[in-house]
Amino acid sequence: MSKLIKSIIILFSLYLGHSFYNYRSTHLEPVTLCLEWFVNPHHAPIIVGIEKGFFKEVGIDLKIIPAGSSSEGSKQVAVGKADLAISIQPQMMIKIGKNLPLIRIATLIPTPLEVFITKIPLADLRGKRIGHCSSLGFSGVVLQKILEKANLSIQDVKETLACNGLALSLLSGKVDAVMNMYRTYAIDDIKQFDPQIISYNIEDFGVPAYEESIIVANTHSLGSIKIINFIKALEKSLQYLQANPKESWNVFIHRYPELNTKINREIWDKIIQLVTLAPAAFNQETYQEMEAFLQSHSLIPNDSTHAYATNLLLVHPVKTP
Repeated sequence: MSKLIKSIIILFSLYLGHSFYNYRSTHLEPVTLCLEWFVNPHHAPIIVGIEKGFFKEVGIDLKIIPAGSSSEGSKQVAVGKADLAISIQPQMMIKIGKNLPLIRIATLIPTPLEVFITKIPLADLRGKRIGHCSSLGFSGVVLQKILEKANLSIQDVKETLACNGLALSLLSGKVDAVMNMYRTYAIDDIKQFDPQIISYNIEDFGVPAYEESIIVANTHSLGSIKIINFIKALEKSLQYLQANPKESWNVFIHRYPELNTKINREIWDKIIQLVTLAPAAFNQETYQEMEAFLQSHSLIPNDSTHAYATNLLLVHPVKTP
């Protein structure tokens, strides 16, 4: 083979490789992710991944959709109107128990964040108002466990829906205690105005540990390469976030300058310590313990055989026995 022909073959190969790279970088696969609330520092791994281009590097054009609650997004995923959604482990498991085609494919924060905050001792809550912002499924069971410590029941208190301002409802006296608030911001924020408040972590009342922030997909989409690529990009974003917290904060506020506040900066530092570095991995025992807890309170069927979580990077779906 002449040198001219060899040169032509090499140049043609380089052209094809360059063309394929350009095609991949310019033809991105759209992926929609529903948040569980409006954008805030808890979404740091997602926002940083978008802004640093980690998702585009794997061929994904990630679009985020804010939501008004943690249940809205998973419903969209279940009916095929969104690819992914951020949810909470117990809520997802309850939905799966109702035969929604959902499964956890990644974790952002693997530990509980919810706290119960009260202005008065637990023993004095009889007849008082408890503010919350979710359907009293899992939250109702959590409240029941808290009240049991004071020999009370849900019938002894007044439940008050306050989705648009739990902290304000507590500080203004509209309610006497609140649940469904995160320890990352609620305690310090409220104590600025009322140093006498009392806060409790809900796992201190016998609620099993669970993953507070997870990403769910439709079970029918697990064979999609874009889901696996999403997890790989998310892992890179989480690792960058922990290795470069200050730079990541600057990336975040550059995209959302209206969130550049003192309280958000403080939350950011806490989030850095809480996020996982291995989003695909999960603790099977955590899911088994939560399944038993939910079954004991009739929130999912006792004969459930559903898979709740999978590690797609291992291609090993897990079912709890």
